[in-house]
Amino acid sequence: MKDQIFHPWGEVRSLVQKIRSTIDLHELIHYETILTACCVFPIELIGSATNFYFRLTEREPWLLTWTTTLLMAALGFASIMTIALNLTDRMRIHLLCSFGSLFVLLRIFPDFSTIGSMPGWFFLFIMTLIAVTRVDRILLIYTGITAISFCVLSSVQQFFLNGSADTPINVLRFILVGVVFIVGIIVQKIYADLLKRDLHQVTMLHARNEEITQLNQDLLQSKEALKSKNSQLSKSFIQIKENEKKLIHLANFDNLTDLPNRKLFMESLVRLCRKASSAFAVIFIDLDKFKAINDTMGHYIGDRFLKTAAKRATAVIGEKDILGRLGGDEFALIVPDYSGKESLLEKVNHLLNILEQPFQIDKYKITSSASFGISIFPHHAVNAAELLKAADTALYKVKEIGKSKIQFFDDQMQEELIYVTKIESALKTALERGEFFLQYQPQFDISRNRISGFEALIRWERPDHEIISPSVFIPIAERTGLISDIGQWVLKEACRKIRDVKEKVHQEINIAVNVSPVQMRDVNFSSQVKDILADEGIRSDLIELEITESILIENIDQAVASIKALKETGVHISLDDFGKGYSSLNYLKVLPIDTLKIDMSLIKGLDVGTVEKKIVGSIIALTHDLGILVVSEGVENQEQLDYLKSRSCDIIQGFLIGQPMPENAVNQFVVSQKDDHLSENG
Repeated sequence: MKDQIFHPWGEVRSLVQKIRSTIDLHELIHYETILTACCVFPIELIGSATNFYFRLTEREPWLLTWTTTLLMAALGFASIMTIALNLTDRMRIHLLCSFGSLFVLLRIFPDFSTIGSMPGWFFLFIMTLIAVTRVDRILLIYTGITAISFCVLSSVQQFFLNGSADTPINVLRFILVGVVFIVGIIVQKIYADLLKRDLHQVTMLHARNEEITQLNQDLLQSKEALKSKNSQLSKSFIQIKENEKKLIHLANFDNLTDLPNRKLFMESLVRLCRKASSAFAVIFIDLDKFKAINDTMGHYIGDRFLKTAAKRATAVIGEKDILGRLGGDEFALIVPDYSGKESLLEKVNHLLNILEQPFQIDKYKITSSASFGISIFPHHAVNAAELLKAADTALYKVKEIGKSKIQFFDDQMQEELIYVTKIESALKTALERGEFFLQYQPQFDISRNRISGFEALIRWERPDHEIISPSVFIPIAERTGLISDIGQWVLKEACRKIRDVKEKVHQEINIAVNVSPVQMRDVNFSSQVKDILADEGIRSDLIELEITESILIENIDQAVASIKALKETGVHISLDDFGKGYSSLNYLKVLPIDTLKIDMSLIKGLDVGTVEKKIVGSIIALTHDLGILVVSEGVENQEQLDYLKSRSCDIIQGFLIGQPMPENAVNQFVVSQKDDHLSENG
């Protein structure tokens, strides 16, 4: 241990406090060394100075010189110890002891009697007292050796000065010195052992205190960290709860109108059917002009219209009534408190009047109406699905007889519903039983004067030979999810027919296949088409998929994405039944289609007036400007054909060219058309 500055004249009180407070053995030895120096230096200096003073009266010059030498040695020793900054504690104590011993031994020579050596014995006594209180034995050993040497030199001095040695006195002196030295050794060992033990205990205690302090600090840090983590967890928990609420809300409520969606509405209806002890009503609501609003004003205005209509309806229904949006422009209402037809009709008429009032949305003033189909629990059904189906059936009747009306479900509808249920049940096994078959209606290329292809039309013949119209079973298949399997079967059969004609007639034909909106909403539909074409080994450009405008009602962006995915497979896309409903020419700007098929309702009008002719002519011209082929459906007479030729319509389809034919007649028809074409060219 080294001090930065060695102060032998430092305050003794400060050194004592440091010795008492330290728990390090090396520090203790360091402070003891300094304290020893502080105690020894004054004694040596005072002794040397006193001796020098009294020797001034002596006549012998050598005594004065000797005394001066002792004084200068003490002062020199003090100076050396003061400036010896780089000495270790062990070197310092050895230096201190060496000078102290030398100081005592040099004291003998000026004294010629035992009494004269008393200051030396006094100094040794002081050194012994200091030595026994030190941890190390270096000072005690030096003091013992010095005392023995002092005795020997004193005896030798007396012998040379007096001619004889006082043996008893010298022996007694040796014995006393030995006893004192042995006792000092014992006392110093006891003191040092006790001190070391205490220091060890204090050191252990201090170490444990430091460990405890560190543990406390770690505990406080852990506590703070836990508080921070707990705070973060609390925030995360709150955020998770908020997200859960949002997810639950999104899963159960319509994001446009914030009304219960189909899922939540059906859950409420199921729960009410289980618990209801009295009659209640289910009302199916359809906004009559929604598609026209969407087509003419855009989806943004259409969405605003739906949202406003929902707010109006919510404002007038009862507190216990449940209004939900089932999808598109279809809503449903549960009226738990049913007290009879008259009161219910009054409520529904009020709702009808509210929805017939004009809507002001941005710059548009929109006039609309609504149709209502009503079923009553338990008179018409006792479970949720049947109740909603009954209300839907009643609504369908409203649309048949005219919109903006209210219709209750009745017995006749019940019979029709039973029939539909029967058809639905039979439909589930019709595909695996092979009850479906395809008929093919030819399409004629006017400019080339030849058959361009066929449209595949699905038919269903029951085991009892009853033919079920596609208009009956297709909606059921779409509602039950069977349309996907049926649609894939149709595409496979069409591919096989293309391959059959190529193998037997040696001619490639194009076949158009109708695609359901349900299939188009399936994200895997394009990959299904690609796989079927690969499995059947048919070129993709020989297949045309016909879609209808109904896929555009809910999400036109999704529809465009689906069409693009299909076109990547290489198939052609046609927009079917254009002009049947509220067709919008705006669709043609965004839809990546290859062909547009004008609905037969417009073609039939070519016989009766000029308005239809202008409409059809404009559609053909605009479609050609967009680089899209035009197919006219339902061409039945020469007058219609002549007009379409005059307007450069590309392809026609209808009874004038050929009726839908069975699969086994297609090959012969292709051969006959091939022969006719050859004879004309010949």
